[in-house]
Amino acid sequence: RGSREWNDDSAPAISFALCRWMLNGEIIHHSAEVAARANPDVESLFLATLSRRPTENEASAAKRHLAAYPGDLASIAQALINTSEFLFIR
Repeated sequence: RGSREWNDDSAPAISFALCRWMLNGEIIHHSAEVAARANPDVESLFLATLSRRPTENEASAAKRHLAAYPGDLASIAQALINTSEFLFIR
């Protein structure tokens, strides 16, 4: 029976190289930029990526990030793509 973090416990452990690719890979970066262009605000980005609205904490963290880096939805999209929730859903 799979856990909440991974749907198949018999799968091999994820390697460091795969983790590094997920965080820094060009395909992931490009996917995050496309998602950010297609979704003009934080709520629609969460709905498109995780199929849910952001919690109050997530929304406030996103607002703080956007206040410091205006228009940088791509970084938020990349963070969402790299969550275990995204891995489990997709």
